[in-house]
Amino acid sequence: MLMGIDLGTSKVKVAITNKYNDFLSIGEEEYVFDVPKNGYAEQDPEVWWNATKKAMVKAINSIESPIKIKAIGFSGQMHGLVLLDKNFNVIRKAILHCDQRSIKQVETIKNLFDKEYLINTLHNPIFSGFQLTSLKWIQENEIENYSKIYKIISPKDYIRFKLCGEIGVEYTDASATLLFDVEKKEWSREIIETCGFDINFLPSKINCPSDIAGYIKPEIVTEFGMNRGTVVVYGGSDQSMQLLGSGVYKKGIMTITLGSGAQTVMLDDNPMLNPKLNTHLFLSANSSYWFSMGAVLNAGIAFSWLKRTFFENLSFEEMDNLANSIEPCSNNLVFFPCLAGERTPYLDSNTRGVFLGASYIHNKGDFIRATMEGIAFSIKESYDLLIERGYNPNKIIAAGGVVNSPLWLKILSDIIGKEIWINESKEQASLGACIEAAIGIGYYRNEEEACNHMIKAPAKVIKPNLINTAKYENFYNNIYKEIYKSNKTIFSKLSLDNFLI
Repeated sequence: MLMGIDLGTSKVKVAITNKYNDFLSIGEEEYVFDVPKNGYAEQDPEVWWNATKKAMVKAINSIESPIKIKAIGFSGQMHGLVLLDKNFNVIRKAILHCDQRSIKQVETIKNLFDKEYLINTLHNPIFSGFQLTSLKWIQENEIENYSKIYKIISPKDYIRFKLCGEIGVEYTDASATLLFDVEKKEWSREIIETCGFDINFLPSKINCPSDIAGYIKPEIVTEFGMNRGTVVVYGGSDQSMQLLGSGVYKKGIMTITLGSGAQTVMLDDNPMLNPKLNTHLFLSANSSYWFSMGAVLNAGIAFSWLKRTFFENLSFEEMDNLANSIEPCSNNLVFFPCLAGERTPYLDSNTRGVFLGASYIHNKGDFIRATMEGIAFSIKESYDLLIERGYNPNKIIAAGGVVNSPLWLKILSDIIGKEIWINESKEQASLGACIEAAIGIGYYRNEEEACNHMIKAPAKVIKPNLINTAKYENFYNNIYKEIYKSNKTIFSKLSLDNFLI
């Protein structure tokens, strides 16, 4: 058996499978990140660890014997900053990828480097919520905490440390820190030193996702009844793992993942430069490939906000049913989902959410469907950017929570105007973690061989209604895309804590 632990923004999932991907069990545990101030997003890593243990128990209770688990792999939310002192204790709550507090530091760092350097070295825009900008905020605002730093790691690396006692990093997460030269595949000493950081904060060795980090601790063996020889591999970032779990290990296939955020991703065997710096470029699990990504911060998390705030007593299925009774474009009600800053395509930490066009004719179903459509429109912006850059997918595979909603899948297919495939295998990120575990213990030689054995054929395809596509295209170009342009200044004013003072 193989275990894959996927540490997300709002929940952790633990999947148990075998080397043929006979899905055996899954356990999950939800949590909510802390928002101590407007624009902040942080969480105590111990919350992750306690949730992971509970999810492990749920998964293990559904299998014959945990002694048969031979290896554990990981998938984790990207960009987050976990600070450890010299005793490997957490110094403060982790700052997450959706945190927007470092707007000032973003501008400071941009002024330290010319744009050509950022294009050719980082291949990524400077933005809040990345390790680079969050660390700069700590340096300037929490001097005492900064003075205690011994090591910096990513969120999933903390869970691996708790399981096997190893502090380390692998290249998929390293490439998503903004402290890394994505093309040379090494830490960027110039960026680190120019920003005034100590390069020794970072683990010196950058590992592969399938490299063995160690073996589970004796106390873990006792607590979960596992084998003391259970291997722990490094694992990878959630996007690199969901690509694997979707069977994507080479160029040609696009994936759209809709979880708390939404990511539109394509692999390439060259680190394709983006002079506009409005998409991201990171290393995939197969280090011969990079992936270009449009990243939307406000996707499933915006829909969860809608449910929690206005429809707490309705199930997601009931919300789907209400929205399904509404025609496309929600009776001219549009939702701009960027509630707390947005990455692709705006790179603006000041964006805020908008329902526009509300009138007395609108009901609950209109607001629910408009929210689904608004999030799908934001995904289309990422899709359009990748197409403009020359990517030409021969297939689009959807993953994440969206696959549980037939209506949302239909809306997404209609808005993009393309067929969308759904794999039979679910929980792609956890499955990707299991794939790396299988490679780590020698079941397979590489990602290609592992995917050929462990990924099942697509289960179904969603075809667009081209009449709806034309209607959405008009609405998208003439209404949705105008919202940011028309409200950028107002968003900036509303984001100021002292605006009303």
